[in-house]
Amino acid sequence: MGRHRARGGRGWVAALAVGLVPVPAVAAVPPLWRLSLTVDRIAWLASVEWNAGRAQGLVLERRLSAALPVELGLAARRLDVPYVRADRAGELLASAAYAPGTGAWQPALGLEAGWSGGVQIDWRAYHGPGWAQMAPLHRAPVPPLVVGVVAQPLRFGWGPVSAGLLSLSAGQLGGGRVLRVQVGLGQLGVRW
Repeated sequence: MGRHRARGGRGWVAALAVGLVPVPAVAAVPPLWRLSLTVDRIAWLASVEWNAGRAQGLVLERRLSAALPVELGLAARRLDVPYVRADRAGELLASAAYAPGTGAWQPALGLEAGWSGGVQIDWRAYHGPGWAQMAPLHRAPVPPLVVGVVAQPLRFGWGPVSAGLLSLSAGQLGGGRVLRVQVGLGQLGVRW
């Protein structure tokens, strides 16, 4: 019986010693980076005139830290929109979003700003013959700086896979002269 106590005593001392030594916790760190391909519908509306089409893009997003629910992003899109000058058929936007989700559902709501070539219209093609006689306001160039809000309520992540449906972005260009609306139909990507 004394022998058994001695063994148990040493085991108890060893367990206590191990318990006192700080051991770094190994926790699952959520992915901080996301790279996605997007398919979008996009439109620009200015009083009685509008132009709409499709866009395909590449979006890179980075969560600031595992504990802070803020993401910074950069999006580059190719525009497939009639009447937009071919050398300007693109967009480059930066964003900052509140992204509280840590599980599979990862919604985001934020602000975006950048350059949009969607307002760089070939007026001769848009208005046809007689375009030069149109009111100057209809032919005036619109500054391509866009500022807006973006909502991604249906965004998900499972391990290294990221997917999203039906996001919405609304912003203005030219000091409010043009409204830009983008509906994200689908987004598929990877996380790491």
